[in-house]
Amino acid sequence: MGKSIKSDKAPPFERCHICKGRPRGMCPATGKTICSACCGSKRGTEISCGPDCAYSPFSIKGYDLWLKTDIGLPRKMIEYIIRAYGKDYFKAVMSHMSFEGPSPEHDEETAAGAAAFYILFVESGKDNQTLAGRWKAAGWEGLTNDERAMMNCRFDSRATVIEIQKILDHQAMECVDLLDPRKGVFILIDRTTAARVTRFTRLLTWLTHYPNFSKAENNGAEITDFIFEEFMATAQKGYERALKNVRVLP
Repeated sequence: MGKSIKSDKAPPFERCHICKGRPRGMCPATGKTICSACCGSKRGTEISCGPDCAYSPFSIKGYDLWLKTDIGLPRKMIEYIIRAYGKDYFKAVMSHMSFEGPSPEHDEETAAGAAAFYILFVESGKDNQTLAGRWKAAGWEGLTNDERAMMNCRFDSRATVIEIQKILDHQAMECVDLLDPRKGVFILIDRTTAARVTRFTRLLTWLTHYPNFSKAENNGAEITDFIFEEFMATAQKGYERALKNVRVLP
């Protein structure tokens, strides 16, 4: 008698365990049948997806879904900022974040991303709350389920220095956070970075930890051996000062 083959297809007589609609298949996280609509509206928020789920944007197998979600989110973030504070204020913050690099288009994109992150997650209003905190309290109005899950993770993003310990494949690397070594080794996913770095490359970047992998925003700027020791001494002092001023959002 042959061995049975495990399948993620739902038996034809079963229905989605949430809405009783036609199922797409078995949900690896719950072990129950689920439809596409319930998966898309609850993964990462109400359902804790595992690292091997190809339908989760926050699994390595589902990384293309993460990229698809990330394409539209920056525009929505900037639109929300402009509705709250106006276009002139956003441009003023952008001007402080800008620098001259080899690609004006990329430099402007980097400045816009840095300005959006600062205004949403760092700057506090008169109510001692960040704009992202107020947006979250309002239910992340205008965002999809995957975008809400992504924004929740970005509350803990911060500037740091990472070191590539091992390149695993075309998109994954084992890394350590040099300013927070207690984190241990984590998996960084980024195809552009994986293609250009070597082992022990050090990058200054905005780091966000998602379920099952981490991301370095805007690929990061390489720190050479020539300036590393002096740079790290300065960065460590700044990091310690920042820790003293950390406050937990309600």
